[in-house]
Amino acid sequence: MHRLRGRLAAVLIGVFMLSALGAVPATAAVAVPGDVYFGSAQCPAGITACPSPDGWPFAYPYGTGGGYKTATRTIAGQNSFSPVTAGGSTVTDIVVTNITASSLTSVVVKGGTKAPTRVARKSIPTRPAYPVPGDRALCIWKTRSCIPSLPAGLNYQAVEILDNTASLPVACTLSATPGLGADLYNGLACTIGTLPAGASVTLRIVVATTTPGTFQPWFSVRFVEPFDDGDTDVFMTYGKLTVGQPTCGGVSSYVPGGKALSLSNTGVSPLCGPAGTGGPSSSQSTTISTGTSFPKGVFASVGNVDSDQCLTTVTCFGQLSVAHVAGGAAIPGGLTWTITWAAGLLPHDEDDDHGDHDDARPKGVIHFLDGYPGDPSAYEQIKFRHQYKCGAELTGLCWVSLTHDEAGNWTAVLQSPSNGSIKGF
Repeated sequence: MHRLRGRLAAVLIGVFMLSALGAVPATAAVAVPGDVYFGSAQCPAGITACPSPDGWPFAYPYGTGGGYKTATRTIAGQNSFSPVTAGGSTVTDIVVTNITASSLTSVVVKGGTKAPTRVARKSIPTRPAYPVPGDRALCIWKTRSCIPSLPAGLNYQAVEILDNTASLPVACTLSATPGLGADLYNGLACTIGTLPAGASVTLRIVVATTTPGTFQPWFSVRFVEPFDDGDTDVFMTYGKLTVGQPTCGGVSSYVPGGKALSLSNTGVSPLCGPAGTGGPSSSQSTTISTGTSFPKGVFASVGNVDSDQCLTTVTCFGQLSVAHVAGGAAIPGGLTWTITWAAGLLPHDEDDDHGDHDDARPKGVIHFLDGYPGDPSAYEQIKFRHQYKCGAELTGLCWVSLTHDEAGNWTAVLQSPSNGSIKGF
């Protein structure tokens, strides 16, 4: 049990109540000895403004801080994860803020094999501030044992420091047990050391997924309270991670900084593979990639969806290939699209430029920018002709190659400076 003086108990409970009402932001909480904010950043507009579709009360990147003490127990913080489909990566952003009036020492954030398997009873959290049906207790009061910090099917990929305004010497280490794949880890330890009063560090933790499902990973922070007879505290934060099933309509992932993008819906379902590869004659697949790595991590998704979006001057075919990368920002080196249309999607080309009236082939594509259709001029249209072929400098949508196989499926490789959506005609 925390050695709390009587005059502090009411103050501590008051902090918890204010936090539950959304009145205490992560960086402006009341200074209380022995307390930290540990969890994803609090939603600026309160909890009701940040619901997520799956029922988890916080949409990425928001959550609540743990560590607020009742008279005898700690409160589990809550963190949220970015959307992801199986096989992709997700991130959670965790804030560690010293909301006391004194420095905390020996501050270490841990996860996976580095997280504690047993904790003192004073550190076993109560139910979270906003209970979610089906959440599991992180640790058992009777045995003091804790559930695995990193559930099976998940692995760490990277740790990025998003915020460190005090320029603290934060050192993060990832470790792996034998048998894990390349760039996969199951142990995490970030040493912050001394955290001055009011100082804050935000860690972005990248997690690789393998299978769909709902998981409950958690993290711990350990620190020493010099003002409380050198007492050591362990606080926890957790989140419910929902890993979706990849579909033709959407595959999503986070791309860590220093990595190139390669994301595809090819093969996630027979509907995403053209005829001759196990798919029907009306299928379509889309792959997006970059030739260079991103300096900082970005979110990305790709898929093809049913849509009648087109221009009145041409006749479109197939689905709309949609990509979201880096929030719509320009992509250094450009984005490469590889789109395959099954033979059954292509219209008969009576006016084929090559004189072969029986040859069904794409004439070109339309690249709808993110501003379309609000801005009717926000699109690019090219034909598969020499003047639209990619050159040394990428200034707009262009094509690299257009090929077909014996089954009549056509594959176009295109490049664009940014994301958006593409439709063939």
